[in-house]
Amino acid sequence: MFFTKENSRYESDELAEQLATLRRELVEKLWKNMVLIAMIGVPISVSRALYTGWLLPYTVHVSAGLLVLVVAYFRKRLSYQLLSTLFVVLLWAIGVPGVVSFGLAASSIWWLVLSCFVASMLYSVRVGVSIALATLAVLCGIGFGFITGRLTTSIDMVVYQTQVSSWATLLFVTGAFAYFALSAFGTFNRSVVGLTARIKTQRDEIEVLAMYDELTGLPALRLTEDRVLRAIQSAKPYSHKMALMFIDLDGFKSVNDNLGHEAGDFVLREVAARLTREIRAEDTAGRIGGDEFMVVLTNLSGLEKIAEKRATEVASRIIASISIPIIYHEVPIRIGASIGISIFPDHAQTPKELRNLADHAMYTAKKSGKYNYAFAPMTGDGRQKLEQRKG
Repeated sequence: MFFTKENSRYESDELAEQLATLRRELVEKLWKNMVLIAMIGVPISVSRALYTGWLLPYTVHVSAGLLVLVVAYFRKRLSYQLLSTLFVVLLWAIGVPGVVSFGLAASSIWWLVLSCFVASMLYSVRVGVSIALATLAVLCGIGFGFITGRLTTSIDMVVYQTQVSSWATLLFVTGAFAYFALSAFGTFNRSVVGLTARIKTQRDEIEVLAMYDELTGLPALRLTEDRVLRAIQSAKPYSHKMALMFIDLDGFKSVNDNLGHEAGDFVLREVAARLTREIRAEDTAGRIGGDEFMVVLTNLSGLEKIAEKRATEVASRIIASISIPIIYHEVPIRIGASIGISIFPDHAQTPKELRNLADHAMYTAKKSGKYNYAFAPMTGDGRQKLEQRKG
């Protein structure tokens, strides 16, 4: 469980870091696109002063254009928080004066609407909703001002709507910004989808590494213990038995000491292959660490002697198979195996108890001269006995 939590935490940190990078790239791209809008849009907007007179929005637009050029130039040096905050402020600085000056005829009202969408992408949906509520409040206030006569337009709206520059401002500036924004957000969304897919693939790979031993390809401890539990659950309804074997290699340490770890790894892989050959497809052979293995025999007969006989046969074959010399670079390597066996439900009822009993039985087999197998103590009739047989 610790392995899973650590890797989940690592995945979360990695995902957050990569999302932050994508958001940074998004806001930088928005500022970069704003340069083109400022260079073309500001002159178009200011040209309206020829028939409206100089108004506050034009001063704001010129100032905003200069701000865009400066921020875009220094964007690599500015923090993400500052860039994103300045961008939302910029949209409001362009939008509010236009609505105040032109009322419902203001094309800049779209900048306020777009600021909500931008804020939700740069920050979060909650921030976007907050900006939307603030936008609604500002528009209500401005609308109330026009309705009550406190705010008025100082231009002839008929003349204003017949001018090319008025429509050019609406079509180019608003349209271009919408295009660049949607293009940037589309790229961002595709990157997020790709990032999510990569994270899922990494998580699946980590899960596989947690379940299987990298060296031998056998189930690791976590998966082997799960197979033990499943074998118990499968045996209970039909009064069947299952057997757990704890296997420790005899003489393996000298392989590493004398021939090196590459030879030791070769031996472990060969032992894994031999274990797999000696059991059925429905059984499990797992490596639980070092030179220790476990074998899970499922669906054994409910009769005590038959289940015990089956476990004995498998243990004998495993010991005989592992005892065959392993050829490594033309050098024969001789090792053996000591096996402890526990049977459900004769010896214990839980995976942990079965493993502990099989572990103790394995040490008993080693003490008797190695290359042996030993059964855990029987408790069904109240007697503590340990049956040993020569492998």
